[in-house]
Amino acid sequence: MLVGFEIALPSLLDMAKDLDLDIPYNEPALEAIYAERKRKLAKYICLNLFLNFFVCMPCTKDGFIF
Repeated sequence: MLVGFEIALPSLLDMAKDLDLDIPYNEPALEAIYAERKRKLAKYICLNLFLNFFVCMPCTKDGFIF
């Protein structure tokens, strides 16, 4: 699977639904892609929250302010 495919494809399928295109949206292969997308986005969100905590944490030249 191409990098980012499981992130981009569900968005494209949502756009296709909005256009009323006749696509089998509940295929097992697509459900697996949706599950992989959910897993990767959850990991990204947790990492993003972790990094934002340390980047946004107030600090001085002597160290962190808690």
